[in-house]
This record gives sequence, C-alpha cells and structure tokens, in this order.
Amino acid sequence: MHAPHTKKGGTGRLMKGWASHRRILARRVWAAVLVCVLAQVAWLASAHAFALLGFQEFTDPFRWSDARLDEGELSFAIAPGFLGNASGDAPEAVENAFATWNEAHTAVKLEESGSVRLGVYWGASIDVFAAPSSFSYAGYSLDGALALALVGVYQGEILGADIFFNRDFAWSDNPDAGQFDIESVALHEIGHTLGLDHPDLADDVGRNYDIFGTVIAATGTEVMNSTIAPGEISRVLTSDELDGIDFLYPSSESGSGGEIIGGEQNPAVPEPGTLLLLGSGLAGLLGLGRRRFLK
Repeated sequence: MHAPHTKKGGTGRLMKGWASHRRILARRVWAAVLVCVLAQVAWLASAHAFALLGFQEFTDPFRWSDARLDEGELSFAIAPGFLGNASGDAPEAVENAFATWNEAHTAVKLEESGSVRLGVYWGASIDVFAAPSSFSYAGYSLDGALALALVGVYQGEILGADIFFNRDFAWSDNPDAGQFDIESVALHEIGHTLGLDHPDLADDVGRNYDIFGTVIAATGTEVMNSTIAPGEISRVLTSDELDGIDFLYPSSESGSGGEIIGGEQNPAVPEPGTLLLLGSGLAGLLGLGRRRFLK
C-alpha cells in the first residue's frame, strides 16, 4: 500500500523566499542609510565659511546699525586722482565693486557721495584713498600690503571706514600677469567695512563659522581670503560672503535713523580714546608662490 502523495519542498521554498525578501529589504535600508550619509558629507563639504571682522565670536559681531541702514543708503566717496598711475579707469572699478555688494543684499545699499575726508568718522561712511607704502595711520601701515581697511567701531557698531590702496604697486582694471585687479581688491576691502574678515586666517583661531555658528574650515575660494595673485580676477562674491552678509544684516525692515549726508561728521561719534579702530586687508602673490597681503 502506497503512502499518500505529498508535495515536497513547499516549506523550504517559503523559507528561501522570505530570506531573499529580507536580504532585499536589508540592501534597501543600507542603500537609504548610505544616501543619507553621503548627503550629510556633501552638505558638510559645501558648508560656507565666513569670518567676522576682528575675528569676533559668532554672537558678538561688529556691524552697521539698523538705524544707519534703514534711512536711505550708506555713502561712499573716492578721493580725487585715485590711483592716477593705474592702467584703466580706477574709480569706475571701485564703483563696480560697491555695486556688486549692493546687488548682494537688500539691507546693504551704498550710494556714492561727493565728499571724501581722512578719518573713519568723517566724510562719507566709507572713503577710498590711494597712498604710498610709507603711509601709516593710528598704528596701521601700508608697508607690504596691497590695501588696508580701517574700520571705526563703537560699542559694537561700525561708525565709518577708510580704505587705502597702496599706489606703489601696479594696478589695472584689466590686469596682466604683473598687475593687480582694482575691482577684486576693492570688493575684498569693502567686505571688511561691512563686518567680514579673512576666513583663511580665522581658521587658525577657530573663528570661522557657518550660518548656524558652527566652527568650520574655510573653503579656500572666498573673496575675503587674505591673499590675491597678480592678474587674478575675483569679482564675484561666493556663497561664503553671501552667507556672512545675510548673517550680519538679516533684514532691511528694522529701526529708524537719520539720513547719512556726505561731508558731515557721522553720527554717534565717541569721545576720544573710546573708538576701537580695526585694520584689515589683502595681500598678493609676487613671483613664484609669494603672495602680497591684503589687510
């Protein structure tokens, strides 16, 4: 008598099918985890670094007050005969740099004034000069530097600034390998007058931030880096500068204040000895691998 016929391997096939399904699920989970990890790595790699003027802490920046920003525009003025030995139109190159910053953020508008005067809280809000390497002011010198920005700060508020180009270097609005680009250097120095500093140097003191205040490394591509090479063109603000200016001036809708009038003494002038004067700038590459510093 034969035993009843039964199907063999049904349970085995079911177990194998379930095991295969689990392997597929596991691979999908790991793939999803890998995508998340790669996305995080990509975000960290693309995080934008900026440094605050004077290498200030993230919670204590120097900036123009909302009252100074709200009523019209801040002013700038270019000294007569500015870089008269340069190739091309030096004043126009500086004006182009101011225009670039104006286009970068609605809260920051810099309008050209007809008045220029030495002294960070005299003349326009930001005055632009050319001077020889021997020039020095309040302990800051142009010696060895392409340009220098002096920024007056009182109780955390920027009151005014002067920018000095070293006229002993070769300048051009369309530089060759032996000349420095006026517009690129102006763009950098204006960044100082708005409250930004050198990300590449801030790395050394742990004061380079992203928009959340996390200390991160500089990208190495910033306009605000402390060096530039002859013939180098750096006229486009990077995401690093844009994040920095957004952090410093998050909104144009705040406060109220008086109109800034070129040639008049800037408001809220402190008593002698209470003004904090900060100097910062740029340098450049000369010869093989040497860079001139921007201050």
